[in-house]
Amino acid sequence: MEVAARAAHVADPTGAGDLFAAAYVWADLGGHGLEERLRHATSYASLSLERATDRQKGITLHEFEALTTA
Repeated sequence: MEVAARAAHVADPTGAGDLFAAAYVWADLGGHGLEERLRHATSYASLSLERATDRQKGITLHEFEALTTA
């Protein structure tokens, strides 16, 4: 299965894979199906690409929902 990743202006790829895995597990624990888990994971990793490593790359659930539903 494939899902499209959101477009991102890459500032720093460091940690994107870790955040992909974290979002996937979070969605799995939340009872989401495979497609939704992948959508959450790719969106979260894409958002992290836009933040430099010297900043917190992870974002809160509230920030994530605001950015992905806009």
